[in-house]
Amino acid sequence: MILKRFHHRATVLIFALCILAALTAFAVALGARIRQKFTLVSRLNGRDQIQALSHSGVNTARYFIANGPYAGNPFGSAAAKQQWFNNPLMFKDIHLSTGGIDFQYGRHDDMDVDQRTLMYGFEDEGGKLNINTAERSDLVRLFVLVAHLSQGDAEDLANAILDWRELGETEISGFYGEDYYAKLTYPYKPKKAPFENLSEVQLLKGMNPDVFLRVKDFITVYGDGGVNINTASRLMLIALGMSSHTAQILVEGRKGPDGIEATSDDFIFLNSGNINFALRGFVELTPNQVAEIEALYVLQKIVMDSEFVTAHIQVYLPITQENRAIDCVFRIDDGKITEWR
Repeated sequence: MILKRFHHRATVLIFALCILAALTAFAVALGARIRQKFTLVSRLNGRDQIQALSHSGVNTARYFIANGPYAGNPFGSAAAKQQWFNNPLMFKDIHLSTGGIDFQYGRHDDMDVDQRTLMYGFEDEGGKLNINTAERSDLVRLFVLVAHLSQGDAEDLANAILDWRELGETEISGFYGEDYYAKLTYPYKPKKAPFENLSEVQLLKGMNPDVFLRVKDFITVYGDGGVNINTASRLMLIALGMSSHTAQILVEGRKGPDGIEATSDDFIFLNSGNINFALRGFVELTPNQVAEIEALYVLQKIVMDSEFVTAHIQVYLPITQENRAIDCVFRIDDGKITEWR
């Protein structure tokens, strides 16, 4: 009788333990599903917040361009240039209730193409070479200087640009574009029209990822073709045919006494005739150097202002560590968005 009672109690205990195990497994599974749902909701909420921050960043940039200090005229004075292109107080660590926004870009060092200085503000598209209008010789010099290509490879890449953007076969190219691109694993035809954005450049013969990484910050598809000497790098001016010494004097001279780009003591070039006047008392150009600059100005290779700027917008959520980068190209005169990447 005692043994029977013991077996009965053991059976009940085992049954209870089985039920408890089943309930525990159910609770764990239910908890996991609930956690998944919470995580999904959190991620969706994070994406909504990132999207809202992205729009806030773009709208901030557009408002500054159209209505901010020195609206529409970033090269009228040193103060204007600083406000647009090197303004940490305005464009660094903008804190909102949900996250933060940065406007930052790397300005290439005037002596070393691989060194960059972090700047807060807009990047001037006018300081770059427009591949839709650039002459072959300027493209070749630029690719030798910044991509470290051989003369032959630089010429081939320049020819590929001309062949891509111009209607009909380019006789000087040394190859027929349609034949080359048609033989690729995934064939396509050269556009035979102007480049609409820089991503098209990666389709060209000779433009591998390493070359693109080196040249992308020196080329643009925006503007009428003249390069703004108020923002162009030394290498950019040399690529246009300016002597290295003259380019160095201009770039160092325009920084003013503090030797820092886009600060309140910069010298601003308003026209080719005022360059020596702007630098007077700091550096002096020789008559030959003045003539050299004037020749490029007459050829419309250099200008003193720009039409487009790019806002490189970084948005982030501190709690979830989510972030997004947006590159937005704006027209200077009215803040209209031309491209959003």
